[in-house]
Amino acid sequence: METLKKIIAVDFDGMLFTDKYPDIGEPIVKNIERLKKEQEEGARTIFWSNRVGKYQEDALAACELYDIYFDAINENLPEVLEAFNGDPRKVYADEYWDDRAVFMSEQDIGDFSDGYHTFNELYTQRLMLSVALFNCFKEISWKSRKHSDGEPCFGGGWFIVGIETPEGSYTYHYEDKFWDLFKCREVTTAKEWDGHTDKDVSRLISLLPFKEEQEGYQNLSPFEQYKKRRANRAQD
Repeated sequence: METLKKIIAVDFDGMLFTDKYPDIGEPIVKNIERLKKEQEEGARTIFWSNRVGKYQEDALAACELYDIYFDAINENLPEVLEAFNGDPRKVYADEYWDDRAVFMSEQDIGDFSDGYHTFNELYTQRLMLSVALFNCFKEISWKSRKHSDGEPCFGGGWFIVGIETPEGSYTYHYEDKFWDLFKCREVTTAKEWDGHTDKDVSRLISLLPFKEEQEGYQNLSPFEQYKKRRANRAQD
């Protein structure tokens, strides 16, 4: 088949505008801007939606308010008809933008890359950084194959490792095969989750002395630094 320009089939509800069907929702600006950039770079676009009749007209009018115009409406582009010697029932595209899409591929998700590292490589780097940090502060770190309710992590085969920072706990889950890398103490059950998420990763930074606290810390081990700062904060 002759090489075609990039073709993108774009859903409307939940993708370009929030899903308020049959009404028109609020614009999803980041997706609209991304689509316009793709168009500026030469991509051909198809309006790909279940909307028909008046509801389709309303959606297209909303798109026009943001200077979005499509090369086709719920149908294949002329160059696709020519390339396939007919009109396939499926709308052909290089990318399908849909908020309900489930990504499936011959590749495992871990093999996908951000252009520099695959997800598997980044996961391994996170693991090794965790090992270094938790072992450096092993006195305040722990690991367990059971959650606080006594249930095995993810049904078994996994464990949870945690560290008690000045700002609260921080935990990760890893497969059992990495258990021996962590030299911290084993506990029967994990500490009860305090609600922290990846947005609280800055808790790990609280393990390090701040610049204004550096004096008197240089010759102390990381754990001794931690204890000194905890004592200082308690006095404050």
